Amino acid sequence: MANKLYLFVLIFVFIGHNVCSQEKIRETETRLGVTYINEEKVDDSYRLYSSRNLTTAHLITPGGKYVHTWYYPHSEDIVTSNFGGFGMSWHYAEMLPNGNLVAIVKDEMIIELDWNSNLVWKAKLRAHHDFARGKESNTYVDSRRSMPDPWEPGDTIVFDQIVKFNKKGKKVWVWNYEDHMDEFKDLVGYIPVPALDSQKDYPHINTIEILPDNPLAEKDKRFRPGNLLMCGRHSDIIWIVDQETDKIIWAWGNGILEGPHMPTMLDNGNILIYDNGHRYPAVSRDYTKAVEINPISGEIVWEYGHPGGFLSPARGSALRMNGGNTLIATSDFGWFFEVNPEGEKVWEYYNPDLGTNGNRMGLYRTLPYSKGLVEFLLQKNKGRYYERPGKKKYQEKYGLSGHLMKVVSWIEQGELDKAYRWLNYNGIAVISERETHFAYSLLFSTRGNIKRSLGRMNKSINAGMAPEIFSSGFSDLFDPLITSLD
Repeated sequence: MANKLYLFVLIFVFIGHNVCSQEKIRETETRLGVTYINEEKVDDSYRLYSSRNLTTAHLITPGGKYVHTWYYPHSEDIVTSNFGGFGMSWHYAEMLPNGNLVAIVKDEMIIELDWNSNLVWKAKLRAHHDFARGKESNTYVDSRRSMPDPWEPGDTIVFDQIVKFNKKGKKVWVWNYEDHMDEFKDLVGYIPVPALDSQKDYPHINTIEILPDNPLAEKDKRFRPGNLLMCGRHSDIIWIVDQETDKIIWAWGNGILEGPHMPTMLDNGNILIYDNGHRYPAVSRDYTKAVEINPISGEIVWEYGHPGGFLSPARGSALRMNGGNTLIATSDFGWFFEVNPEGEKVWEYYNPDLGTNGNRMGLYRTLPYSKGLVEFLLQKNKGRYYERPGKKKYQEKYGLSGHLMKVVSWIEQGELDKAYRWLNYNGIAVISERETHFAYSLLFSTRGNIKRSLGRMNKSINAGMAPEIFSSGFSDLFDPLITSLD
């Protein structure tokens, strides 16, 4: 590995000297991590997020400390579709109750990783947006395929379908949207058709939720546990599919929702929806709302969002937390926040992941997990963040400063955003150029942002840092970087 690293560095320095020329010693973005917290009113749930352009997911505390990270390099996988436009990056990631992580690579595959990021299961299909894991370990996956366009003869359209796999990974059930379009007529009065800007991708299903136990089920069988709640961004409707008949038996949103995402059924039987707004040029609402409805009456019983408020036109999530607060992702802009039932903002966080152009990466959803569950998993499994021993010999051999070692310690203990801020505000003013780039390289490797880690490694070596220190021996948080050289 050491010889491979030396060879790579020589090649990288020779032909890639200007690869990261836009990247300055300091980062330009200073608004990152937790920027506001009301300690008395914030929910104690942990939060999971994954950046749209990477293959990593992070679990953080309300205070912004990282407690675990999953990363998978996909070194054995090849991009086969350009429809998604994001290559081999994760569209969505969600932690299961056992600590495994399921991630979707848009239009390529769905994978499951264990707590230590080892591959458990993979299915190659045109997966996108969402999945649902049933009680018997069945997995429902949102997928799609190209077909003749029924509205434009001679053209093709991409229709959504839901694919069900059993616990052995065998496909056992398929639900095709186009087979059930006519069922909307009795429910909403018409059959939804694509608008001009969504004719090639319809209805853009972005949610599959298995209805949980709920108080409505005894009164109304449409809401019995096991039925599937879905959402069509391009049809502006949410609906429920009966698992026994495959038919659409309930629908809501026509004339109200605009490009919605992520409906979820709450403990009281109500449904919480992320209503994006600004779906079509003719629509005037240029702000996003989180709305809670009574699915029997159709009445909106709670909402957050107002003119001039937040806007995420293309994606997003709103999830009710255990204490009653709502966690909201303004996904297009990499910003998520928490509000209480009165609509008061009690917490906000800005995604620290930036692209090579310095722009903040977007994300799809932000998911809350109970403090009890996460702490149980951390006790059962070794977390990724702890201070590694054996640094003294490296410090002495390579003349590393105490300031750099402190930053490394912060990163290893999960204080990634603290280290990031310190480097942004101090960096070259306190430590040398080679150490500043080195610290950024370790930080980006830890975050799974390999392109930026490689760029910083190159700059650090050019400034005089020894190549061999970029190794698992110094810190296994360099493993994502080293793996990329294989």
